[in-house]
Amino acid sequence: MIGTAEVTIYNDIVATISPSSEVTGGLSDAQSMFQQLSQGGTIVEQTAALTRVQFPNGGFVQLRTVMSASPNTAATIDVNNPGLDITKVKFNP
Repeated sequence: MIGTAEVTIYNDIVATISPSSEVTGGLSDAQSMFQQLSQGGTIVEQTAALTRVQFPNGGFVQLRTVMSASPNTAATIDVNNPGLDITKVKFNP
């Protein structure tokens, strides 16, 4: 889907992001957003570089902290969940 979504990144800071966005922020910002997006899911994979949460509807959200193609990116959140227009958010310091 094409469009934007208003998402609280952390505390009371809200960002409007498109399906694939780059935002200014660090790992703690990504972790805060990931916690919000992963509510209602179950952790199915967790390594030093990745945490993946699966939802009952088959969708998922994952937080990646090691990027080979974007070494300056602090973290990336990938989303594949019906009802959310977000597909990827990159956090760049």
